[in-house]
Amino acid sequence: MMNAPKWFRIVLLAATFLFLVIFPMRVEFAQPIFYYVGIVFIYSFLGYLILLGGDKRFDERFHEKWVVRRQQPRWKNTLRMGVRCAVIILAVVSFGQFAANGMTPVDIFNELSLGILTFLSFFIVAISWVAGYASWYENEKRYDRIDLQKQKQQHEKSH
Repeated sequence: MMNAPKWFRIVLLAATFLFLVIFPMRVEFAQPIFYYVGIVFIYSFLGYLILLGGDKRFDERFHEKWVVRRQQPRWKNTLRMGVRCAVIILAVVSFGQFAANGMTPVDIFNELSLGILTFLSFFIVAISWVAGYASWYENEKRYDRIDLQKQKQQHEKSH
């Protein structure tokens, strides 16, 4: 998506923002303030990336960290990225349930049967494992792309 023209990214950002602001007018939310605060945080970050070119700074930080992390065993990185994915899944679901239904994670836990909790646990672990494994390859591709860009810049400076 970051390769799309800047005007397209801005239009897409504005359109999705309008949809997310208008959406609660059609659907009842238990905690609308948290929904709107979440939108402001997410869109502030996305606006920073799209309008101010923050993705270049993220690429630089990523490149520095991945140089070290790629030397570590693959299982360690896969586990780290899988756990990160599981935390994100649980945070998004918890936030969504709290904003829409007013349910805390404890309420959700108490509402579900043991069988459903077991299934969801295995499901989240499986999804996280696949995401962690895929993240390794995606990070390698990103590292190679950034490394190639740096090499081109150094080559252009030397000539």
